[in-house]
Amino acid sequence: MNWKNAIDHPKTTITGLLVCIVTATGVLSQQGVSLGHAGTGTVVALIGALAAAFLGVLARDPAKTVTSGTGPQKLGALALAFLVTLAMLPVSGCTSQTTIAALVTTLGNASASIAQIEGNTSLANQLKADTAAASAAVLNWKKGTPAQSVVEALNLVQNDLALITGSCQAVPGAMISPVCQYVPLIDLAIATTTSIIQIVDPSALPVGMHGTMAKSWKAPRDASQFKKQWNSICAANPKLSGVRM
Repeated sequence: MNWKNAIDHPKTTITGLLVCIVTATGVLSQQGVSLGHAGTGTVVALIGALAAAFLGVLARDPAKTVTSGTGPQKLGALALAFLVTLAMLPVSGCTSQTTIAALVTTLGNASASIAQIEGNTSLANQLKADTAAASAAVLNWKKGTPAQSVVEALNLVQNDLALITGSCQAVPGAMISPVCQYVPLIDLAIATTTSIIQIVDPSALPVGMHGTMAKSWKAPRDASQFKKQWNSICAANPKLSGVRM
């Protein structure tokens, strides 16, 4: 590598590095790598946005350059802006759907383990199959188009989840049943699916028990947050150690 050339042309070097950062963060985000959260977004998305902002500063026309629309500085700035837009597409397009799909799969597998432990193999398999279908529906959904198929798939997942501890809600005094110790975990899973439904289609937000439950929880936004909250509930009750993730 010609380090002298890089040092002699610092603006070009910095621009190249920033383009690499923007591209890399786009790929990482598309694969669900977040490196933690910053506000309502992720650290990876924040780094990519900052890199893009610095690229914008570097791309602006110097005050003393020719103002003609065909000047080399103007063409360079337009080309750079186009490159940045292409690099940022994975962040703004597929990332959230990939993250949501991974979240659906995680909550489905975690909840299915409860059904399995309780001896309900049929329900465990059904839950895994329905969450796999819901995850696929999320990935196939195109933003800006009706999300009916996604909502229907997630509603099936919620119905499966409700079957695990449904008797604890319907029968007075049923909380003494061993399966009822899992209620906080299932509530978390249901609140998470409700939150996802609200993301893809706010008009389809469930009412009643599921809607109230979603408001009472700070629903996780990705698989990592879900796992953290799930394990936190398990840590508070030693009897739940068997379903810790």
